[in-house]
Amino acid sequence: MPSYCPTCGSKLEHKNAEICPYCGVRLREAKESDPCGCITVLGVCLILFGLLFLIISLIVPDNYSSVDPATKGSMDVVFVVVIISGVLLLARGAGKI
Repeated sequence: MPSYCPTCGSKLEHKNAEICPYCGVRLREAKESDPCGCITVLGVCLILFGLLFLIISLIVPDNYSSVDPATKGSMDVVFVVVIISGVLLLARGAGKI
């Protein structure tokens, strides 16, 4: 990190400055928002678990399920919301959002 701005030559007050306070030029690249890929891993897990439980809820007959048939439709909606959340997290991890 330079102690002077390479564009305007002003002395920088902070050692870790990303932007020159005098001319506004970016001195270094901003840090990556998700360097370890945690958002991507979480998105993939949400999609897989959502799909798994959605498929299980469609395959298991109602007489073997402990879920009340009246609430089964709302459970399917929850699984779809979990899948959509996973897709949005993947998009965010890829920098699309």
